[in-house]
Amino acid sequence: NNCKMKDIRILNKYWKDKIKQFEEPKYASVPYEVQTIGSICLEGNSKHLSAIARLTNNNAIAEYTIYLSLVGALLRKYIQVEQIWVASPSVKVNDERVKETLLLFKLDISPTDSIKDIVNITRSELQSTLIYQQIDFSDMKVHLQSSGVDMNAAFQFCFSYSPVNINTALAAYSKFHVNIQKQEMGSVAININYDEHKYDISFVKMFAHHYMRMLADLDELLSKKLADLSLISNPEREILLQFAGEHKKFVKESICEIFQEQKIRSPEKIAVVHGNVRLSYAELNRKANHLAIVMEEKYGVQEGDFVGVLADYSELTVVTF
Repeated sequence: NNCKMKDIRILNKYWKDKIKQFEEPKYASVPYEVQTIGSICLEGNSKHLSAIARLTNNNAIAEYTIYLSLVGALLRKYIQVEQIWVASPSVKVNDERVKETLLLFKLDISPTDSIKDIVNITRSELQSTLIYQQIDFSDMKVHLQSSGVDMNAAFQFCFSYSPVNINTALAAYSKFHVNIQKQEMGSVAININYDEHKYDISFVKMFAHHYMRMLADLDELLSKKLADLSLISNPEREILLQFAGEHKKFVKESICEIFQEQKIRSPEKIAVVHGNVRLSYAELNRKANHLAIVMEEKYGVQEGDFVGVLADYSELTVVTF
């Protein structure tokens, strides 16, 4: 009993110390009560598994590590925060009996890290976390609450791999759950369940397509730095180049000039959306002009001066542009 109590204390200390490192990002603010689940599924083929098979020798934990690494890499590239926190249901290791809970992985990823570096970062984090995965989910929630960490933020992103994770139902706490499934006939599928109030379907589809593209090109991507990683396909690149060619006249104009043209053409159209707030081009223009007058009269700011802005992210952030 004394040994068991000691183990429990060590277990709780690990999770308390880890959760204290959590820095709540700006993207985590939608309460569970309004969550509406959307879902997409994208199936791949044998090409998406070939590199994984060579790198892991079909070891399920090694596969899990690489799949999780790519999720972390994409999130780091998309949301531009230094700490990526990803929840995951308990992991089956050999025949060990584990409790049903949601683990938290902290991935410290830099844009200068290569994909191989990110795999190693994830492997190290996975190895240390799994030592302490025998935590009751109720205790995990208590540790989050006592540290002042919102569950909505901590479990924002979740990852699971069907051959490895148990009780993926707990992933329902997540706003963005990526599940990888091995299919029959040697293929793979990515399923994403997401909160429609928080994530647009276009973003979710882009994430899924980029993820599958990384799987297909994994061999050549391993040595690439995250900052140098381009996930735009050749057809997409051609479309963008054509668009740029057709609209090259806009390149010579500033953002302010383009905005003024749009304000004249359609002043009542919506220019900015933030939460429940909507500003038309005319309203945005009035607010920007008012701010300019205040800055000039009260602080002596002149046209062409550089002014630093420190403000919470809101619709008013756009006004300062």
